[in-house]
Amino acid sequence: MNGLEAHLTVLVPGQTPCLQCLYPELSSDWSGTTFPVLGAVSGALGCLAALEAVKVLTGLGRPLTGTLLVCDTEYHEYRKYQLRRDPACPVCGPLSQGAHP
Repeated sequence: MNGLEAHLTVLVPGQTPCLQCLYPELSSDWSGTTFPVLGAVSGALGCLAALEAVKVLTGLGRPLTGTLLVCDTEYHEYRKYQLRRDPACPVCGPLSQGAHP
């Protein structure tokens, strides 16, 4: 979340891209980084995240696995993007799991 924008996806280890695949430019150390967020955006995203958890746990509906939902709450525009795993990802790529090229 940042300001009036929020991103939501469901990460499943071994099945979907990981957080490093989605945001490779961000350091794993976010200390000192601040994100101004409007509280209502946090609440709305929390409800959507809870819904995704229910979908995963119950098998109902289609969770956002492999899909990034971008919510622009200023204009109420919502977009979906298909995600791809980075084959060279140091976190979830083949080399991170002990495989050799």
